[in-house]
Amino acid sequence: MQNAGFLFVIKPFLDKLYADDKDERKKALMRHLCFFNTQPYMSSAIVAIVINAEKSAVQKTDKEKHYINTLKTSLSGPLSAIGDGFFWGTLRPFVAFLSIFIAILFQNPVMDGIKNYNFIVPVFFLLVYNVAHLFSRIWLLAKSLQLDKGIIAVISNLKFRRFWSFINLVGFLASVVSLVLYIRLYGFSIKLWHYPVYDSAFPDALIHGVMLLASVVLLEKVKATVLFYFMISLCVMVSYSGM
Repeated sequence: MQNAGFLFVIKPFLDKLYADDKDERKKALMRHLCFFNTQPYMSSAIVAIVINAEKSAVQKTDKEKHYINTLKTSLSGPLSAIGDGFFWGTLRPFVAFLSIFIAILFQNPVMDGIKNYNFIVPVFFLLVYNVAHLFSRIWLLAKSLQLDKGIIAVISNLKFRRFWSFINLVGFLASVVSLVLYIRLYGFSIKLWHYPVYDSAFPDALIHGVMLLASVVLLEKVKATVLFYFMISLCVMVSYSGM
């Protein structure tokens, strides 16, 4: 899956390490064509650890060098779980929520002067998300080259769970505020037989409170992806029904 990409990254190092031994260089290149798959942003740590392992295994036999592939495999799973949960499952949705909040905020009458600058929203998303993960990748590579397998202890002590919880909370609050702002700006009138129900029957606070409570309950019981696609489908159906 990612073996060719991994080999492409470390090939310049292997070419230099085995510059005077063509046969050993070929064996090293073939060695890294075995199966490999991990979260791309966390691969920097594995690249650095493998580079250090190759450097220390130059004089060892082919059988002894086999442990390098075992090392890659043993690291790929745990680091993939951390990377998937943090970067794709937490950081990316968090920055997306903030971008949505900014997009809706720009439509507020108070912000009339900057309505023509909506391009800032995608730029904000790309800038924040890419700066965060690129910095992490560069830092992981440099630190792993220095600490070798000691980087695992450093990663373990980063308190990812606390950070995940904080980002999830802030992202949830941003989504709720965005929802409230959206309703304030565009209204939320359900029409049954051409008679608006929401406008005359329910105060804003009640609707907002019910929606907030429902969001909390659903997020505890239903996967975020399932809820996301359900809301898209619901909005399409409501739009076509004329409500």
